[in-house]
Amino acid sequence: LYYIQLRHWRQALTEIGREPRDQIYIVRAEDLAKNEHVEYRKILAFLGLPPQALNFSRMGEKRREDGVGGVTPETRKRLEEFFKPYNQKLYDMLGGDWNGYWDSRPGKGAVVG
Repeated sequence: LYYIQLRHWRQALTEIGREPRDQIYIVRAEDLAKNEHVEYRKILAFLGLPPQALNFSRMGEKRREDGVGGVTPETRKRLEEFFKPYNQKLYDMLGGDWNGYWDSRPGKGAVVG
Protein backbone atom coordinates (compact mmCIF):
# COMPACT_ATOMS: atom_id res chain seq x y z
CA LEU A 1 0.00 0.00 0.00
CA TYR A 2 2.99 2.27 -0.48
CA TYR A 3 1.18 3.76 -3.46
CA ILE A 4 -1.57 5.30 -1.33
CA GLN A 5 0.87 6.91 1.11
CA LEU A 6 3.15 8.16 -1.63
CA ARG A 7 0.22 9.55 -3.61
CA HIS A 8 -0.85 11.65 -0.62
CA TRP A 9 2.68 12.98 -0.08
CA ARG A 10 3.08 13.83 -3.76
CA GLN A 11 -0.27 15.62 -3.80
CA ALA A 12 0.56 17.63 -0.67
CA LEU A 13 3.94 18.68 -2.08
CA THR A 14 2.39 19.67 -5.39
CA GLU A 15 -0.24 21.76 -3.61
CA ILE A 16 2.48 23.82 -1.91
CA GLY A 17 4.40 24.29 -5.14
CA ARG A 18 7.13 21.71 -4.62
CA GLU A 19 8.21 19.10 -7.14
CA PRO A 20 7.75 15.70 -5.44
CA ARG A 21 10.70 14.12 -7.26
CA ASP A 22 12.95 16.77 -5.72
CA GLN A 23 11.54 16.22 -2.24
CA ILE A 24 11.11 12.45 -1.88
CA TYR A 25 13.91 9.91 -2.17
CA ILE A 26 12.93 6.25 -2.15
CA VAL A 27 15.40 3.58 -1.14
CA ARG A 28 14.80 -0.11 -1.69
CA ALA A 29 15.50 -2.03 1.50
CA GLU A 30 17.13 -4.74 -0.62
CA ASP A 31 19.57 -2.22 -2.15
CA LEU A 32 20.38 -0.79 1.26
CA ALA A 33 21.04 -4.26 2.65
CA LYS A 34 23.32 -5.13 -0.29
CA ASN A 35 25.50 -2.04 -0.06
CA GLU A 36 24.60 0.34 2.71
CA HIS A 37 27.61 2.59 2.08
CA VAL A 38 26.67 3.30 -1.55
CA GLU A 39 23.03 3.91 -0.67
CA TYR A 40 24.02 6.09 2.28
CA ARG A 41 26.13 8.28 -0.04
CA LYS A 42 23.19 8.59 -2.44
CA ILE A 43 20.90 9.66 0.40
CA LEU A 44 23.38 12.27 1.61
CA ALA A 45 23.77 13.62 -1.93
CA PHE A 46 19.98 13.85 -2.34
CA LEU A 47 19.78 15.79 0.93
CA GLY A 48 22.61 18.08 -0.16
CA LEU A 49 24.77 17.00 2.76
CA PRO A 50 28.52 16.44 2.64
CA PRO A 51 29.82 12.88 2.72
CA GLN A 52 29.95 11.39 6.19
CA ALA A 53 31.44 8.16 7.43
CA LEU A 54 28.93 5.42 8.06
CA ASN A 55 29.92 3.57 11.18
CA PHE A 56 27.50 1.01 12.46
CA SER A 57 27.56 -2.69 13.08
CA ARG A 58 25.05 -5.22 11.90
CA MET A 59 26.28 -7.81 14.39
CA GLY A 60 23.76 -10.40 15.34
CA GLU A 61 21.48 -9.67 12.42
CA LYS A 62 19.83 -12.78 11.08
CA ARG A 63 18.40 -12.71 7.56
CA ARG A 64 17.22 -15.43 5.29
CA GLU A 65 18.98 -15.24 1.96
CA ASP A 66 15.78 -15.78 -0.02
CA GLY A 67 13.92 -13.10 1.96
CA VAL A 68 10.97 -15.43 2.47
CA GLY A 69 9.55 -16.03 5.91
CA GLY A 70 7.15 -18.65 7.17
CA VAL A 71 4.33 -17.86 4.76
CA THR A 72 2.40 -20.70 3.18
CA PRO A 73 2.16 -20.72 -0.61
CA GLU A 74 -1.61 -20.20 -0.36
CA THR A 75 -1.19 -17.14 1.88
CA ARG A 76 1.54 -15.75 -0.36
CA LYS A 77 -0.73 -16.13 -3.40
CA ARG A 78 -3.59 -14.33 -1.64
CA LEU A 79 -1.27 -11.51 -0.59
CA GLU A 80 0.13 -11.18 -4.11
CA GLU A 81 -3.37 -11.00 -5.56
CA PHE A 82 -4.45 -8.40 -3.00
CA PHE A 83 -1.41 -6.16 -3.50
CA LYS A 84 -1.14 -6.55 -7.28
CA PRO A 85 -3.27 -3.52 -8.27
CA TYR A 86 -1.55 -1.31 -5.67
CA ASN A 87 1.87 -2.46 -6.82
CA GLN A 88 0.95 -1.71 -10.44
CA LYS A 89 -0.13 1.81 -9.50
CA LEU A 90 3.15 2.25 -7.64
CA TYR A 91 5.12 1.02 -10.66
CA ASP A 92 3.23 3.46 -12.86
CA MET A 93 3.93 6.31 -10.43
CA LEU A 94 7.64 5.56 -9.96
CA GLY A 95 8.43 4.40 -13.49
CA GLY A 96 11.91 3.34 -14.52
CA ASP A 97 13.39 0.18 -13.11
CA TRP A 98 10.66 -0.19 -10.49
CA ASN A 99 8.25 -1.77 -12.97
CA GLY A 100 7.48 -5.30 -11.80
CA TYR A 101 9.82 -5.05 -8.83
CA TRP A 102 7.53 -6.82 -6.38
CA ASP A 103 6.07 -9.30 -8.85
CA SER A 104 6.53 -12.98 -8.14
CA ARG A 105 9.72 -14.48 -9.45
CA PRO A 106 12.04 -17.20 -8.25
CA GLY A 107 14.36 -16.09 -5.49
CA LYS A 108 12.45 -12.87 -4.79
CA GLY A 109 10.74 -12.68 -1.44
CA ALA A 110 9.57 -9.07 -1.53
CA VAL A 111 6.32 -9.60 -3.39
CA VAL A 112 4.12 -7.47 -1.18
CA GLY A 113 4.51 -3.75 -1.76
